[in-house]
Amino acid sequence: MMLSCEYYDPFMQKDRKTKKLEQLKYKIIHSDEHHLVIDKPAGMGCIPDRRDMGRKSLLEHLLVDYPSARLVHRLDVMTSGVVLVALSTEAMRHLTSQFENRDVKKEYITFVSGFTAFEELTISKPVGPVLRKGETTTRRKGKDSVTQISRLRNFKGYSKLMCSPQTGRTHQIRIHLSDMGLPIVADEKYGGLYPLLSKIKKNYSRSKKQQERDETPLIERVALHAAQITYTPYKSDKTITMKAETPNDMLKFEEKLEKFA
Repeated sequence: MMLSCEYYDPFMQKDRKTKKLEQLKYKIIHSDEHHLVIDKPAGMGCIPDRRDMGRKSLLEHLLVDYPSARLVHRLDVMTSGVVLVALSTEAMRHLTSQFENRDVKKEYITFVSGFTAFEELTISKPVGPVLRKGETTTRRKGKDSVTQISRLRNFKGYSKLMCSPQTGRTHQIRIHLSDMGLPIVADEKYGGLYPLLSKIKKNYSRSKKQQERDETPLIERVALHAAQITYTPYKSDKTITMKAETPNDMLKFEEKLEKFA
């Protein structure tokens, strides 16, 4: 059953450049007696984090109406898209085992800095443990990590990719792309830069008033979206695919690339 219910986060997140207040929201895109499928917005953490004092996590929101809710997997705070939630111990065990056996297929849409000459590519590099600053790297002694990549489109200075991780290491897609010299747009932690209109638009000019403040980036968070997930629900023998619509900030960024790059 598909639902279009929306829940609003009372925490008001400050916009990085303009300091305007933006209200976060998440969406339930599927619900049954055994599990939920959530479309999580960028900026909302999956679980409580002491560094996000005052900001309610997705799990905290869900527990209000679903006391037995347990996240089957997680997304980074600034990554948007599909999250699976189990509503019973049995459903949790069933869904978790599919992740462990690599039976779940996840697809992410992302924009990276750089031109991609390939159409299809598989990256197989071990990813190391998370470091003190929340970063990780490709390391010889890390855990085996595999990411399949498909090029969707090239723009001037940027590429749109579809990434399907075969393993679930922390920051796997982000570090694999960065290691290739294709950092995700606005992913400062791994070398990504904030995209500016002045860098892609010919004869770009700013008014005197605009020159008095920093140029606002075309997208202000890591350009990574968990677009869809394929799995087998609890007490079902049929594989299904759940999708989360591409968020507006990534759509608007692509529109600018279409127009100027």
